[in-house]
Amino acid sequence: MELKEKPSTSFPAATHQVAAGASNGKLRPSLFKRRKRRELNTGGPAPYVLVLPSLAIIILVLGVPLYLMGKFALSKYTVFQFFTGGAQYIGLKNFDTLVHDPLFWKATYRNVFFMVGCVFFTVIPGLLIALLFTKISNWARLVLTTGLVFAWSMPALVYVNIFEFTTDRNFGVFNYIFYKLGIQHDLVHKWTDSTWQGIGLFIAMIAWISIPFVAITLPVLKPALVIVTTLSVIWDFTIFVQIYAFFFGGAIP
Repeated sequence: MELKEKPSTSFPAATHQVAAGASNGKLRPSLFKRRKRRELNTGGPAPYVLVLPSLAIIILVLGVPLYLMGKFALSKYTVFQFFTGGAQYIGLKNFDTLVHDPLFWKATYRNVFFMVGCVFFTVIPGLLIALLFTKISNWARLVLTTGLVFAWSMPALVYVNIFEFTTDRNFGVFNYIFYKLGIQHDLVHKWTDSTWQGIGLFIAMIAWISIPFVAITLPVLKPALVIVTTLSVIWDFTIFVQIYAFFFGGAIP
């Protein structure tokens, strides 16, 4: 008994139609029309025209400020020329003056140290709290999450005033506690009189408000750790409002 090979059904029906048409000396034009129509849809100026509005907005929002910033950096402006124009082009002289200014490097080093301290004391405690979330009960997790969300949602001027009150030179809670523990010799102490104590105070203030942002559950934290660290670096490099408000906008002089 001769066995006949069973025809395969794994090919699309269109393939059988093309083969059948080719064997009869005919090719079905509909398949080629659809393919040609698909190729035409992938070209032409339409995609570029649709991108033009977004490109124009990007140029206006980013391109113009970048151009003006470069123009100002390469020119010498007086106050009058800043508004009326006619500034003198001086090339890279402004940058040369900047990099040879010791005050610039002193401020840069302290800014980098401040950023590294903020990121370290934000990401590491946030990671530990995230690990803690996986070990505690549901009600304890709810209480801890509520406290973190409350701290994170606090306006900047509110928590700045809290830190200003707790570190006040005459009535500060921290001064009283450290004095009683023997860590501090005097009850009256102003933290910002010392550069490094002031930087440590501001690192603690920024980390205290930033930890809730980082302290998320561990399964989410693994792929997002690089993103969270990058955002912390960017955000900590732009800290200004909190320190300004601590000295000039607080409730206690």
